[in-house]
Amino acid sequence: MREKDREETFDKLLICLSDISEEEKRDKLSRFSPSEWQDIWEEAERQEVLPILYHIVKRINLPIPQDLLAEGERAFLQNALRNSLLLMELKEILKRLNAKGVSVILLKGMHWAVVSENIGLRAMSDIDLLVLPSDLEKAEKELLALSYEPHPLNPLLGGKPGHHLTYSSKEKGFFLNIHWLLLASHYPFPIETDELWERAKKVELEGIPCLTLSPADFLVHLCLHIGAHIRTGYFTLRWSNDILWWLKEYGEKTNWKNLSEIVKKWKVSRPVYLALRLAVELLKAKIPPDWLASIKPEDFSEEYLQLARNLLLSEISGNHNPHPLAIRIAYGKGWRNKFTSVIRRLFPPKELISIHYKIPHYSPLIYLFYPVYWFQKIPKRTVDFIRCLLSFYLGDKDAKEAINRAKISAELEDWLTKQ
Repeated sequence: MREKDREETFDKLLICLSDISEEEKRDKLSRFSPSEWQDIWEEAERQEVLPILYHIVKRINLPIPQDLLAEGERAFLQNALRNSLLLMELKEILKRLNAKGVSVILLKGMHWAVVSENIGLRAMSDIDLLVLPSDLEKAEKELLALSYEPHPLNPLLGGKPGHHLTYSSKEKGFFLNIHWLLLASHYPFPIETDELWERAKKVELEGIPCLTLSPADFLVHLCLHIGAHIRTGYFTLRWSNDILWWLKEYGEKTNWKNLSEIVKKWKVSRPVYLALRLAVELLKAKIPPDWLASIKPEDFSEEYLQLARNLLLSEISGNHNPHPLAIRIAYGKGWRNKFTSVIRRLFPPKELISIHYKIPHYSPLIYLFYPVYWFQKIPKRTVDFIRCLLSFYLGDKDAKEAINRAKISAELEDWLTKQ
C-alpha cells in the first residue's frame, strides 16, 4: 500500500475507534466502499485492534461485507477464548498466592480483565502481577508447583538489574511476569512503589480477593507503558485505545488535581502528556483541556506528536530489528546521552554477569567475565545493525522501515527520558 493510501486508511480506522457519538460515527462510516473496508480491516489487524473494530461496527449496525464480518468475529472469538484461558489460569495462581499470604496487584491486561464487561475486546498476551519484594520467593515456589519454568536469565529475586521475573509454561502456552517494580531501574522516574500499594484498590475475581492499581496510578502506568513501547519501536493503536477505555471507566470519577501531584512527584510529565495528547488527537479522548495544559512540559514540541503518529504508520519488520543501544548510538541526540548508554551496556550490574555465567556476584573473579560478556554480546548486535544499514542503502523495503522506526524511537526516547 502506498504511503498516502496507508495514511488515509489509518485516518478512517481512527474514525471507527474515536470517542464520538454513534450518530456521527455512523454518518461518516456509512460512506465507505467495500474495498475501503477491506483496507481498514487489514490496518486494524496490524494495529492489534481488530476485535474492537468488529465490536464497534456490529454495535452500530454498519453495512460491512459479510466476509469481513466473519473474519472479525473469528478474531473476536479467538481473543475471547485466549483471554478466558488466561483468566482461568490467573484464578488458580491467585488462589495459591492468597493461601500463602502473598498480596497481588493485577497489572495491564489483568486489570482490564477484572473491570471489563467484555473480555474478547482487548488482546492479552501474558499475565502481569505486582508483588512485594519480600514475597518473591514464596511466589516463585507456587509457580514452580504449577509447572512454570523460570527464564534462564531472570535477575536475582528483587535485585538491581531488573524489575520483574519471567516464567513460562510450555504445557499451557502461557507467559507470566512477576514484578516488584513498575519500571526497570534505567528509567529516570522516581516511582514510589510503596505508594502504589497504599493506594491499591481491593477487588475480586469471581470471589477471589486481589488488588488493582488505583485509577490514577493505572493511568500513569499505561502512559509509561506506551513510552516503553515507543522506545522499542513496537507501538500500535492497541496501547492508545487503553487510554480511551480508562477514561470511559474512570474519567468522570477522577480527581485530576491528585493525578497532577503524582505526575509531578514522579517526574513523568513527558510520557504522560505525550500519551494523553496522542489519545486526544487520534481518538478524540475527552481529557479536561485545562488539566492537560497544566502538565505540559516546557520543552514539548508538536513535532513529537507527528513522530509518534509516524511510528504508528510505519510497518513492523520481522527481518530487521536493530538493538536499542545501536539505535541510540546511531540516531540519539547528545554525546553525553550516547556515552552514558554505552557505559551502562558495557558495565551492567555484577548481578547480571552473575546470572549469565553462574558465578557469585561477590566474587572478585566476576570482573574477568566482563570481557567475555562483551565478546559474546557486542559483535552480534553490531553485525545485525550493520546488516540492516547495508540492506537500507541497497533499497530493501523492510530495512528502510526498520531504520525509520529506529530513528523515530531514538528521538522520542531522548525527549521522554530527559532528566
